Amino acid sequence: MSDGRWKQPGVRFGAINFIIIALCTLCGLWLPGCSEHDPESEVVHIYRLRGRIVSLPDASDPASELRVHHEAIDDFKMGDGSPAPMKAMTMPFTPGSEEALAGLAVGDAIAFEFHMRWEPSRNMIATAIEKLPEDTKLSFESAGEGADEQSDNTVH
Repeated sequence: MSDGRWKQPGVRFGAINFIIIALCTLCGLWLPGCSEHDPESEVVHIYRLRGRIVSLPDASDPASELRVHHEAIDDFKMGDGSPAPMKAMTMPFTPGSEEALAGLAVGDAIAFEFHMRWEPSRNMIATAIEKLPEDTKLSFESAGEGADEQSDNTVH
């Protein structure tokens, strides 16, 4: 039989309820922050680029990437937001999806979005990839340079 302690309203019962409710509320607010990060929330900058496909990912090699010789990115910014114009060069990108590469081949001129993430680690993702007409002329020169389409400053 019960001695009646919990049936009578009192300070002890109210304090315990308050503590339990407060802890549950705090956990409800805190736990979502502990879940996996939303990758889109970590995008620092998005650039619209054009370039030529140098290599496509190899399905048998998980470490392989999409490599694109892209035009200069005059408005490129570092992780801290400071300007760092980027010359035309060949860079590796992670495709946003395998489907995005369907119908593309080495040598194709493409336009794409370049999502630059700096945290938690540097990650370069190519999305919205579209094939450009075969006769598309790309310019691999930066302001003040006379580079032609054959130049290649490769980033590894």
